[in-house]
Amino acid sequence: MTYKISVYNNRNRDLLMPWWINFLNSYGLLNRGHKNIDKPLAKWNGKNILESDYIEFKSEADAIMFLLRFA
Repeated sequence: MTYKISVYNNRNRDLLMPWWINFLNSYGLLNRGHKNIDKPLAKWNGKNILESDYIEFKSEADAIMFLLRFA
C-alpha cells in the first residue's frame, strides 16, 4: 500500500513544510527549476506525484524514515 504526504502546510498552502525545504536544500533542489526530484526520493522508496502537492512512498515506514531524516 502506498502512502502519500503533502509538501505544503495545510493551514497555508503557500508555505512548504520545513522538512520538505530541508530535503530540497540537502540535494540542491530548492531552486530546482526543471530538475527531477524522483532520483533523490528513490533512496526512501519515494516519488514525486506530478502536478500534485503530494509525494508518495511505497509504505508508511518509508515515509516515516524520510520525515525523520529531514525533520
